[in-house]
Amino acid sequence: MHPVVEQVLTTDTWMPTILSGLPDSETRSPLIQAMIRLAKLPYNPAQADEAFGMAEAVYLEPVEDVDLSLLFLRLWALASMFTGRLDQASTILQEAKLRMTGRTPLEIQSAVAVDEARLAAFRGNMDRYEDCLRQFLQREIKLIDQQHYLWYLASVLARQGRFSEIEAAVLARLKEKPGSMKTLMLALLRFIDHMENGRLQEAERTGAMELLAEVPERVEHLYFLEKYYRRRKILLDLIKEHDVHARMGQSHDSFSGQTSFHSLA
Repeated sequence: MHPVVEQVLTTDTWMPTILSGLPDSETRSPLIQAMIRLAKLPYNPAQADEAFGMAEAVYLEPVEDVDLSLLFLRLWALASMFTGRLDQASTILQEAKLRMTGRTPLEIQSAVAVDEARLAAFRGNMDRYEDCLRQFLQREIKLIDQQHYLWYLASVLARQGRFSEIEAAVLARLKEKPGSMKTLMLALLRFIDHMENGRLQEAERTGAMELLAEVPERVEHLYFLEKYYRRRKILLDLIKEHDVHARMGQSHDSFSGQTSFHSLA
């Protein structure tokens, strides 16, 4: 079993972290090189053409490890979604389904199914994505990567101002397995949820900006949370700036009124 596949099936480590931790001897193959580029693509969009070119070259090679090839196809599909190539993502996911057999691990099968639902979300069908995530979280068969679905669902709900529906589960997961990145993700989720519900002061008190500066690691899901956060942070800053100008205007009007009164006296 390839080390990447083994870690996916036995740990809950995010794929970019798995790839970045491989020894040099494992990163020399074109397949792994392509996976590394695809995993980094959200934060390096300028390298899209190069990354997709590498992926296409690998795709034409004979398949030696089916499970590893499925993980490669997942990364390619996700990278396609990030860059707006939704039809390409759909084609890649269909290829992944064709390669799956009765021996394909449940973790990989479920991941591909969630990716299909995520693609639907990119096309505007958030309900399908939410329903799919809830189904996998409620399954009796516990999967190693199930915690990823918890974070995905939390993001979906936070963006609708519904984070309270899953906050207890997120806190329980964080207590069970803490980490600086997960603490940051919780702060970002709370910030997004507060903004959606108009709780501006609570959003500021999450400390998300400070935590964001302290966590150098970047993974696929954090990329989306950071994007959603920054959009709302811009809105918050604009509201604060407007309030400052409004207060200054009121102070000026008050001062002018006092001056007029005294001049009349």
